[in-house]
Parts: sequence; structure tokens; C-alpha cells
Amino acid sequence: MQGASISRWTMSYFACALIFLLIGLCLMAAGFGFPQEIWQDPATLITVHTIALGWLGLLFCGALLQFVPVLASQSLRFSSCAAPALLLILAGLTLLLSGFASLGGFIDAPPVMLPAGGLLLCLGLGLVALMCGATLVPLSLNSLPGVFVLTGLAALTATLLLGLCFTLVLSSVSALPWLIALTAFAVPIHAGFGLVGWMGVTAIGVSYRLFSMFLLSQDGGRGSRLVLAFTLLALLCLLASLVIAAGAMTLAASAFAAIAAAIYARDVIAIARTRRRKKIESNMFASLVALDFLPIGLGLVALDALADFPRPLAMTGVYLLAMGWLSGLGLAQLYKIIPFLTWLETYGPAMGRGPVPAVQDLVREKPAWLAFAAYFVAVCAAAIGLAADWPMLFRTASGGTAFSVLILIIEFIRARRLFYVPLALKLPKGAQRPLLFIATARQE
Repeated sequence: MQGASISRWTMSYFACALIFLLIGLCLMAAGFGFPQEIWQDPATLITVHTIALGWLGLLFCGALLQFVPVLASQSLRFSSCAAPALLLILAGLTLLLSGFASLGGFIDAPPVMLPAGGLLLCLGLGLVALMCGATLVPLSLNSLPGVFVLTGLAALTATLLLGLCFTLVLSSVSALPWLIALTAFAVPIHAGFGLVGWMGVTAIGVSYRLFSMFLLSQDGGRGSRLVLAFTLLALLCLLASLVIAAGAMTLAASAFAAIAAAIYARDVIAIARTRRRKKIESNMFASLVALDFLPIGLGLVALDALADFPRPLAMTGVYLLAMGWLSGLGLAQLYKIIPFLTWLETYGPAMGRGPVPAVQDLVREKPAWLAFAAYFVAVCAAAIGLAADWPMLFRTASGGTAFSVLILIIEFIRARRLFYVPLALKLPKGAQRPLLFIATARQE
């Protein structure tokens, strides 16, 4: 794994992300906002941004800080910005959620908290984009996954700028006519840039490398250039929809995204079939299951745009993309990434001095299989509750999803604490006990 260095703050990003995921799922289980209320309701905005920014945003930032150096085969540029970026993101998200709570009458706070939170989020995520972009740009032509990440960062910029405009209108800080008009129609475009453009494109680019690496496959994704091309067309259509024929451009963007997803799915299947590691571990199996939610989610969004259904399907499609595909893929890869980084941090210095445990000795497969099975069953049940307008089923399933995530979090903590490692191999000479949330040493 060329360029495998340890990012000191990646575990901190992951820990904060998982906390926000639990909070978001508990809010859904309690019936707070989505889907009981409309998208524009403040309670729904709190729940959506807790999942989108708190969970997925921090997850992707932490993963990029760790894997961008691997993609570029060099150390992360401006790596000292990682901790300030995390603090800015947490502060900005706190202010943003507090501003939404103020709009809903849950707390008494000044409306200016919304744009203030948006500005801090722009600064924090901008620092992450700076670190990743400065590392990848000089080598982007030689690294196709790096081009995916850079494309995702460009979509992140569009997402942040649109979101900042929305906060100015919602807080009544600005009443410019063009800002009000933008807020009235651009919310789906904002969501598209964030969910598909930033997170989706980044997940596809990084997963090409991770799937090949963890499955020991020589097939690195032959259609990846086509995936990138159709993805770029989809993002250009989204950008064009800000100024011309929003409906037609959005539909075209959905079509291009669907084609890219189909080629990507074909590539992942080819990677799995040509693998040298015949036994698929729980995390990789769960990753492949998560992939199934990508075409289903995009298909539901497209169907909703093409036909008039009694119950809008777009909401269900977005839920499956966020919780089935991206969240399922993220949790599955964390079950491999956290033990791997813990092993590298703890036993890397002891290599060559004596016997050390294998990476797989840091985890147990049985709890993972049960937790992932429970998670995906609960996600499917919640999607049925959304599509059929059965709020109680959705809330119950969200509670089940939270429970399965809690099991996985316990397993993550056990991996960090070397809980399953045999006592004779736990801390050989030269090994260093890892801290829970911060890497004890940087190997950059």
C-alpha cells in the first residue's frame, strides 16, 4: 500500500461522524422532522443536515485525509490544517443546526447563527479541500481516482456556495430578489451537488482503489473513465439547471448519473469476479450489498421525475442513496479501515522484531455479519415505510438501524483497544498502544 501513512486526526473525524449518525437515526426514530414534516420544515432540516454534514460529511473528510496520500503516493499537503478544519466544521454545524432550531421555535437564538454556521462550514470544509486538492492536483493526470476526488471537491464547492446563499435568505439577513428566487427552486440542485456530486463521485473514485486493494483484484475498473465522463456530464447539467430549463436539465443529469452508476456497478462486479482472495470478508460483502442501493435509489428518483405518483418516490430514492448506498458503504469500509490503521499504528514499528498479529485478529466476523444484516434489513424496512407512508414502520426501522450502528461502534472501539488480540501478541516489543480517537504517532 504505497503512501500508507497515518493521519493523526482521521479517527477523530470518524468518531464525530458516528456520533452524528446515531443522533440523526435517533431523531428519525423519535419522529422528529423527516419524513413526518415537509423538506422545508426546520425539524427536517436539522435531521437531514445531521446525517448529510455531521455523519457523511465528516466521514468523507476523515477518509480523504487518510487516502488522498495513498492515491497521490506522497504525504498530505498542509496536514497541520486537519485539526483546525475539524473544529471549524463542528462549530459551523452546531451553529447551523441551532439556526434551524431557532427557525422552528425550539430555541431562542439570533437568526444570524445560520449564515455564521454556513461561513464556518465553508472555512472548515475549504481547508479539507485545500489539503486534498494541493496534494492531488500536481499528480491528477496520473491518478484517475484522484480526478474523481478533485471532481467531488468541485461539487462540494458548489454545494457550500448554494447552502450559504440559502442561509442568508432563511435568516432574513438578505432579501435580494435573485437570492430569494434561487432559494425557491435550487434546493434539489443543492442536494444533488452534495449527495451525488461530492459524496457519490468521491465514493466511486476511492472505492475503485479500495475494492481492488482489499479483494486483491487485478481488474482496477476498466470503465472508470466512462464513469467519470458521464458523471461530469451529470454535474454540468446540474450546473446549467441553475440558469436554464431546470426541469429538463435535472432530468438529463439523472440520466447521465444512471448511466455512470450502471458502468460503475459492472466494474465492481468484474473486480469481485477476478479477485484472488476467494473468501469475502464481512466488510466487503456489506460493501457489495450497499452497491445494490445505488441503482435502486437513482431509479426511484428518475421515476418520480417522469411520472406523477400518489406518494412521491424521490424521498425514498434519496433515503436509499444516503442510508443504503453511502452510509452502508461507509460503515462497511470502516470495519476494515479502522482495524487496518490501528494495526499499522500499533504494530508497524514492531515489524521485523518478532511475531505480530494479523489485521484480521483485531476484529471478529460474526458480530459484523449480524450487525450488517440487521442494518440493511432495517434500511429496507424504513424505505418501505417511506414509500407506503407508514410513519410508524419508518420510525421503528430507524430504531433498528440505530441499534445495528451501535453494535458496529462497539466493534470499532474494540478494534482500537485491541480487545480481540491474543494476550501473547497484544503488545510485543516495539509496539505502541493506540489512543481511541487520535493516532499516537504520525508516519508521514
